[in-house]
Amino acid sequence: MLKFIKQMVLVLCVLVSVASDTQAADAVDYQRDVLPIFQKYCIGCHAVDDDQGDLAMDSFSRLIDGGEGGVVITPGVPASSRLVMMVNGTLEPKMPPDDADGPSEQELALITHWIEQGANGPTGEMSTQQRIRTPQIPTEANVVHPITAIATNSNGKLIAKATYGTITIVIAGLADAPPLRTIDTKIGKINSLQFSNDGSRLLVGSGETGAFGTAAIYSIETAEKLSEFTGHRDSVYVAKFSPNEKLIATGGYDRDIILWDVAG
Repeated sequence: MLKFIKQMVLVLCVLVSVASDTQAADAVDYQRDVLPIFQKYCIGCHAVDDDQGDLAMDSFSRLIDGGEGGVVITPGVPASSRLVMMVNGTLEPKMPPDDADGPSEQELALITHWIEQGANGPTGEMSTQQRIRTPQIPTEANVVHPITAIATNSNGKLIAKATYGTITIVIAGLADAPPLRTIDTKIGKINSLQFSNDGSRLLVGSGETGAFGTAAIYSIETAEKLSEFTGHRDSVYVAKFSPNEKLIATGGYDRDIILWDVAG
């Protein structure tokens, strides 16, 4: 009898473990799964700086607070959530409007599942570098990318040239020579370049249109990113060192100017 009980306990432990693993695998993550759907269909009209109906969906706390019509999400009860009812057309006004694309059945099911699980928010610090979900059209291999920014160091011996996501450092007067250094920023269009006074570092202003803007400092010797400053809600168009290089000023398409302490 004791042996049978031990076997049953072992079986129950295995079943609980399997159920727990399955539940974790099915868990819907707000930042990974839900926010991209909101970015694709909703945030164009419901953002913190353009909150139609007083509803902002690019901020989790504002989303949970709801808008001028009240709360839009009832955690645990998708059938009572105005967001779901307005998307599936059972509550007026239908959202998005009829002349705009809305979530697919699979995307709506994902939102519904997220609400069923309690509409939990981000588990850690939210990344400010959110990407716009647009079709990715590959570039032909032989296309010459335009130069979007250029800078020289203080003695004019080094030139930094930026194309989309890439910076090349060349020696002035040696146009046909291989680049001295290549820096892959992995971030969209580069709009601004500036060498430090001693020529050892390069300040880069870039970002993702409609999503975020960032400035970063790279080592000329190693191409390593030394520091990064992210806070703009659209592309950074200009990034400049102060004369003593203790501060950085950035300006973006979001019409903000931000001062950063280089030392952090």
